[in-house]
Amino acid sequence: KVGGKRNLLSDFYSFDPVKLRWTQLTDGATGEGPGKRSGHAMSMVNGGIFLFGGGGEGDQSFLDSLWVYDTATRRWHMLGQEDEGGNVGSKRPCGRAAHCMFASGSSIYVATGLTADGTKGIHSLGDVASFDAATWR
Repeated sequence: KVGGKRNLLSDFYSFDPVKLRWTQLTDGATGEGPGKRSGHAMSMVNGGIFLFGGGGEGDQSFLDSLWVYDTATRRWHMLGQEDEGGNVGSKRPCGRAAHCMFASGSSIYVATGLTADGTKGIHSLGDVASFDAATWR
């Protein structure tokens, strides 16, 4: 925290282990991306770096957005909230931070973490959700 307020960032870097150099990555086409957050998780599969969740600007703000950075085009894309049947939000995990995210095959898994709601306040989760990343392009 800086001055009693969280100082969230929205920067994104890659590391070259041969040159021992960090390079800031930007979305050259639009300049858009996931925005400021903390406690999010990332995983790579099928040429995309996927980012889910994180804590937003408010003390109890937990994000449920799913973004992918296309390493070929160097552009961020926010993935829609529809499932295979066109139902909005029916399969998306709730917003969370401090969670696990990993890839296996062409799937990405999001597990556990912290979230908040009006009755329980901030509390831990014990769920697991998956996303088929095989056809994200």
